[in-house]
Amino acid sequence: MLVNVLTIKYENAISRPEVSMLRGACVDVFGVNSSAVVLQRSAEGDFCYSYPLVQYHRNNGNAAIVMVGDGVQWASKLLEQPERNVRLGRRDVYLKIESAQPATYEVGIEDGSVHSYDLTQWCAFNETNYQKWLTAKSSLGKVKVLESILVGNIISLLKGLGIEASTKIEVCIAHVSKPTQINLKGNAAFVFDISFDCNVSLPMGVGVGKNASLGYGVVCKVGTIKKNTPRKQHKKQQRNNHSDSDIA
Repeated sequence: MLVNVLTIKYENAISRPEVSMLRGACVDVFGVNSSAVVLQRSAEGDFCYSYPLVQYHRNNGNAAIVMVGDGVQWASKLLEQPERNVRLGRRDVYLKIESAQPATYEVGIEDGSVHSYDLTQWCAFNETNYQKWLTAKSSLGKVKVLESILVGNIISLLKGLGIEASTKIEVCIAHVSKPTQINLKGNAAFVFDISFDCNVSLPMGVGVGKNASLGYGVVCKVGTIKKNTPRKQHKKQQRNNHSDSDIA
């Protein structure tokens, strides 16, 4: 399935905490009826757990808004006024669009193809799967927990784009950094930088995992492994790359 992605980048530098403030400021831009898309909130104010089709990122330190699939329809609200004043926390910012970059990606499960990706600042954990990861008895066990979480994240992305996961999704993590603790909306959270292989073709520049709407877990495609590469052999090679220092 072809999926459109539009990245609107601003000239303005923002801090990481200001990313969530940018999302709040966009309520006025998109209108009160946009809460489900802009804030991931229902009309009753409850949190929506669907995949975010409008995301708020820092692109090389600058403010950026990434629209995915049906989220692209909201772009006109931004493009019709390329300069605007917004309030980010305690400061007023005069946002000015630097560029609007459209792209189209083939997204879906591709049997026989293995794609390689990097994820930056992937926010993997909820309370339950954090305990599973914490109590895993080996580095390999921790990787298996992370792979299971990542499969769930990818299923969520596909579902949000209207794509059914009719074939088993295979994920093999080749490298994972040590977890970095961050402050996320006043709470402690852990993020990873990972490299992985997968039989799913994913769109680039979009978020995956928890807090994807705030630019965590951004996808970067590295390449595609030849279709005749034996999957089991490749997975075994990747497993042998892991050491305790990678995942402790």
